[in-house]
Amino acid sequence: MTDPITILIPAHNEARVIGDTLARLHDPGGERPDDMRIVVSANGCDDETVSIVTRGWPQVSVVDLPEPAKVKALKACIEHHEGAGPLVILDADIQVSLADIRALVAPLWAKVDPDEPVLAAVGHFE
Repeated sequence: MTDPITILIPAHNEARVIGDTLARLHDPGGERPDDMRIVVSANGCDDETVSIVTRGWPQVSVVDLPEPAKVKALKACIEHHEGAGPLVILDADIQVSLADIRALVAPLWAKVDPDEPVLAAVGHFE
């Protein structure tokens, strides 16, 4: 098995959308797929973002930072990255599916030319 995909979600006061975002990143029964890890970096939240994640999604790692700072939130998430699998960074209000994430990282695993590996992929929604 390849290393899991790590999905990093910086979140500042995203209580309104974080549950829907996480639901789309889980199987219909609410189970996190074995090929993915999810880390939410709540930064300076003064709403229910952290409690929504910890109550509803116990399999999601949460980094709770005291101040609102997206760069620090991203750095904190990256520190929780395990292994060499792909990193996917999502805003908390981006609604993507498991299939979307897998399609995004597929070129990273393709290894078409081992001498020139694909190091990054960017998605575009219409």
